[in-house]
Amino acid sequence: MSPLAELALGSASIDRREGTDPALNRDLLTDMSGSYLQGHDPSDPLASPVCADFTAMPALLVHASTLEALWDDSQRLVDQAKTGAVKARLRGFDDTVHALPLFARAPDTAEALAELGRIATDWLEAVRAGRIG
Repeated sequence: MSPLAELALGSASIDRREGTDPALNRDLLTDMSGSYLQGHDPSDPLASPVCADFTAMPALLVHASTLEALWDDSQRLVDQAKTGAVKARLRGFDDTVHALPLFARAPDTAEALAELGRIATDWLEAVRAGRIG
């Protein structure tokens, strides 16, 4: 959900959504990134999955608001996963907020949670069947 996937904060939507995303802005994301990294290299794949090799990873579903500062991070994450031949999909929700499923009364929350539940169930069945480890 709404991933901060590149801790160098290079995604254009961070600035494009400045002043319109009610939850996130560059200052907050800079503080979050710095607090997490503690001087570590932001291009380390363990910190910034847009820099990671997704080869042999399981399928990926990303949910994000099309209006949020992290929209481009979401797109970049899915694109990076696809370079590793991972089945990856970005589901954009219009006219909503960052981390939509955390808000029970938001119009798309039930649909988002149901889709996440189906993906989790499919993944668990694949693990139990030994198709992924």
